[in-house]
Amino acid sequence: MPISTRATVALLLVLLAASSRTAGAAPAAEASDGSALERGRYLTHEVAMCVQCHTPRTADGDLEPTRLFQGAAVPLTSPWRGEPWAPYAPAIGGTSGLTDADMLSVLTLGRRTTGQVPRPPMPPFRLTRDDALAVIGYLRSVGTASSHSPQAQPDTGATAALTAAPEGYGRSPDPRSPASIPPPARP
Repeated sequence: MPISTRATVALLLVLLAASSRTAGAAPAAEASDGSALERGRYLTHEVAMCVQCHTPRTADGDLEPTRLFQGAAVPLTSPWRGEPWAPYAPAIGGTSGLTDADMLSVLTLGRRTTGQVPRPPMPPFRLTRDDALAVIGYLRSVGTASSHSPQAQPDTGATAALTAAPEGYGRSPDPRSPASIPPPARP
């Protein structure tokens, strides 16, 4: 079922707000592993809501709890003409094929260690190192696609295919550039 443009924009704003670091934020990773895993779970399920795009859904549209973070079709389309979004969110749970260094770079700098920026709607996160490590620890703890469900499909190269963002995404636009002028408001 398609999601309205208003809902798409609202979700994008929530994701972008979640990726911003507030000045009074407390350090994320507590002393024990259990609390760091819980922090990672909290960040991926309740704050950044990674689970919404990176987890397959049932026929009823509910998240499939046996396949957490095993990759899924992105449930949104771009509300902006000429800015395509990734059609598939790659598997990021368990041993997803992404290195810890790549994941840390994406979560703290908004780009992979190669400099590639993930395609929209993935926001350019700027998590603290402690929060990013908590997220990585939690994602590693959820297992791989094959350990959750026999119907789970492995990542078939989507991770590599989705790493190149459109030119300029995740960077401040040049105010003199026509691309920095927002499209006209839709009725």
